Amino acid sequence: MEELIPISLFIVMAVIVKMIFDYKTRRALLEKGKASVSIDSLVVTPAGDQSLSSLKWGLILTAIGAAIIIGTSSFSHDTEENTISLMFLFAGLALIFHYFIAGRVLRKRKQESDPS
Repeated sequence: MEELIPISLFIVMAVIVKMIFDYKTRRALLEKGKASVSIDSLVVTPAGDQSLSSLKWGLILTAIGAAIIIGTSSFSHDTEENTISLMFLFAGLALIFHYFIAGRVLRKRKQESDPS
């Protein structure tokens, strides 16, 4: 469990660096006189894509949480290795599950936008 502290610190630092670079990119484009619409298309994701991204991360984190619970409740002597392998297995299954859900949602949106 102590390994999660440096991992989470690394993730937080990566998010902060990404936010800084996005800000600098936006600032540079504004100074050059580019239209704000083009800036938003570079930095901001559409609302529909954001909901699918939230679904993906929700599935992954739920799967990892379930893997930790299952791994720590097992009674074998190598629970740490089992927990880590279960985390990767469940996260992979969550991504596969997300792939099918996102495909279905995108097909439904396409059908709604193109009534033939």
